[in-house]
Amino acid sequence: MHTVVVRWLPFSRLVVCAVASILVLPACSGGGSDDTADDAAGSIPVTESPDVTVAESTTPTTEASAAPTTSSPVVADTGVPGLDSEDEFCRSWSEFAGTFQALALAASLARDPADAARTEVAGSSTIVAAAAGLDEHLPDELEPEREALTVGLVGPMARRAAAAVDALTAAGLTDAEISALGEAWLGTLTAAGLDEPIEQVPLDPAVADRVDAAAASLAAARPSIVEDPALITDASTPLTLAYLADHCPDQGILAGNDIVDQP
Repeated sequence: MHTVVVRWLPFSRLVVCAVASILVLPACSGGGSDDTADDAAGSIPVTESPDVTVAESTTPTTEASAAPTTSSPVVADTGVPGLDSEDEFCRSWSEFAGTFQALALAASLARDPADAARTEVAGSSTIVAAAAGLDEHLPDELEPEREALTVGLVGPMARRAAAAVDALTAAGLTDAEISALGEAWLGTLTAAGLDEPIEQVPLDPAVADRVDAAAASLAAARPSIVEDPALITDASTPLTLAYLADHCPDQGILAGNDIVDQP
């Protein structure tokens, strides 16, 4: 008996596109030819037909106009698509998934675990707010997956982020200071994107020591994001993944995840 579990990938969008074929994401797929079909076509025997004289037609001909084609907008190679979306569900998704990926990338490449913890507490309020936004602005067609999305898929990271916000509060930061820290994180994420780790978030010197204290508290209580077993989930959200691909600016590429087959 095997259990299939899903773990968010702690890597950039480039890596997500390379390994997320399980999601069949349009933004990651190429337009290569079908070798099997080409071989089959090349094996069809060709026979020569006898010479035939064809009279020129006197009827004027017109070129057929090309049928109009439509294509999805190309997802930007830089930044985090959707952070400025007018669709509140899509924006919440980009804030959540973009922050999650950026924090995991920073943790996986950090020279000092304290740096990763500091980055994580800076982004924690964004995760909490985005998770709430996904629940509040859930499209009607995704109602059957509300629990699977908000509790199963998003819930584990949202709970970890809530613990980080609690650590900030315990360290003495006010709600206004935590909100300002979240704005600083979003500004940094928007500018940096997901292809390079975010090593530092600009901090108000007045809160820096307290942020460090909160980061130390979180690091003492929880393993790194990339090692936290609580972030493994068996949630299945095919309707949500299809909605993201069809309606949101990231076209689903921020949903990169990996399937792990466990005995």
